[in-house]
Amino acid sequence: YVSERKSDTKIIEVNAEPTPLTHEGVSDYLIQGKTGEILPQIARSVKAKIGEKSGPHG
Repeated sequence: YVSERKSDTKIIEVNAEPTPLTHEGVSDYLIQGKTGEILPQIARSVKAKIGEKSGPHG
């Protein structure tokens, strides 16, 4: 449930199927698939990006 949204905020919906959030235009992006498979992939990608920015010494 989205009660307030800042103008620069993006909402990414991860779900097996589109939902009312998708159809009402609440979510900016839909990543369709099993959350148990997709979320770990997203977490790995984010961790890799954070590691790239912080350099070898954290």
